[in-house]
Amino acid sequence: MRFQEVMYIKNKCTEKMLKRLMVVLMGVFMMLSGCAIIASKHKLYDGEVANAVTILSSPTIQVTYIDNQDMGYSFIGQGKEFSVLPGEHTLIIEYADFWSPATGEDEKVVSRPVKLTFTAEPNQTYELSHEGLVTLESSKLFSKKPVFFVKNIVTDNIVDAIFEVSAPKSFFPKLKFESTPEYQFTSDSVVVIPVPKVSQVTARVENSVEAVNDPVKEVKENAGRVERLQKLWARATQDEKTIFLQWITVK
Repeated sequence: MRFQEVMYIKNKCTEKMLKRLMVVLMGVFMMLSGCAIIASKHKLYDGEVANAVTILSSPTIQVTYIDNQDMGYSFIGQGKEFSVLPGEHTLIIEYADFWSPATGEDEKVVSRPVKLTFTAEPNQTYELSHEGLVTLESSKLFSKKPVFFVKNIVTDNIVDAIFEVSAPKSFFPKLKFESTPEYQFTSDSVVVIPVPKVSQVTARVENSVEAVNDPVKEVKENAGRVERLQKLWARATQDEKTIFLQWITVK
């Protein structure tokens, strides 16, 4: 009888512990699910906008930046939704996917970052995608030269966009290494030469014209030349003076 009571109490304790464990696991699952839902949507403006634009990314496209704003970390295989204002937008994206080859070990394939610029029309929804990849080998080939598409899913048309694949940074100006972790875009290193303002150009032209047409200034310049000639004449030898006089009197 005593043994049965002990076993009954033990079973009850085990049952309570299992229930508590299930509650904890459910709580963790709900928290993770909630975080995933929150992380999958981003709004890049304040308040409510009637003509907002939606950008969708496929599960194998990671959007890291939009207009220099960090979009945070996202899981591979998780599609994202971004709400932006109409107009031109620049995105930094990359291809990323996991594969399970015959070896049984998961292999991650990631492309170099790509800069994407396109103009979003009001009240439209755009989807970022790429060609279908069904093998690990095709995924690796694609990651070396990624090609993406921007599709307006409202009109079912591919829209015009500018793509630029990044290059790895190097400590040496003419050498590049695949192991270099950071990347750069050629367009980011373009130095823009400032164009002079119209007022500055006009002022320069006016000063030049004034200098040419100023008779007082011209007389002063001529007087300066005469003074320099007089000093040279005073320092010249008799032979130099004779040669000079012969030169200016030759017809």
